[in-house]
Amino acid sequence: MVAIETKKLAQRIAAAAKSKKAQKVVILDMRKVAAFCDYFVISGATSLRHANAIAHGIEEDLAKD
Repeated sequence: MVAIETKKLAQRIAAAAKSKKAQKVVILDMRKVAAFCDYFVISGATSLRHANAIAHGIEEDLAKD
């Protein structure tokens, strides 16, 4: 896998979630408050089926590399 900057990765994940109609997509910068991650990407879904579609869409987008 090609190394990618973490901010760009978070933005790519957010874009993939938005393409699946995720609601209220937010990228939180965690670099100053947590040592185990750089960013959290949080979004909402209308149902469990919708949440699964969002997750699958993100996985498919990231698998392209």
